Amino acid sequence: MLGIVQNFIGQVAGSINDSSNPLGLSQGQIDEINQILTLIKNLISDGIQRNDIQKMITLLGEVAEAIPELQAEIKEIVKGLKNIYKALFEDPDVVASSPLNAAVHLESSTHLTQEVGERGMLTDTQLIDQLSPNAGPHDIMVDRLLLDKTSDDRLMLAEKILTIVNDKLILSQTNFDALTKGLSAIQNRSRLANDTSRIPPVMGG
Repeated sequence: MLGIVQNFIGQVAGSINDSSNPLGLSQGQIDEINQILTLIKNLISDGIQRNDIQKMITLLGEVAEAIPELQAEIKEIVKGLKNIYKALFEDPDVVASSPLNAAVHLESSTHLTQEVGERGMLTDTQLIDQLSPNAGPHDIMVDRLLLDKTSDDRLMLAEKILTIVNDKLILSQTNFDALTKGLSAIQNRSRLANDTSRIPPVMGG
């Protein structure tokens, strides 16, 4: 199934980045679709991080709000993403031994004695760096068994998201604004204090 999804991503990427621009997309639209394809790639990657899922949920929430006929389908996808998030990042055994968990506790204790305004909230990577100068992005990856356990579900959800993006958004100019709005929401969230303790609420789910 991995090959099928990767091929699907390749087909979409090929059609939008074709120099002849058969879909008549603007450069801004092409850039936006490529950003979304990157998010989808991250979803099926062994290097998936919590922010990848958070961003995808935010994006889909905006799309659902803009295109009511997709709300039921997107709600099911978001439910699946939340389940994957919990499995990968909230499993008690994983959280207890994760370097990120230790960093989050360090961040919390630091805020007890230091004003947030002095430096702002840190990103996951910055938290790891503060915990250990030698730690890298790979240190916040989840357990291999959990990656394998969630692989099929992540692939299935990636395929569903790709189908929506391709059929309902890229090929429908009237819906394209939903992509722009969703990406703007992601950028706005990234400017806010980073909350690693929960995923953003979407559509009451």
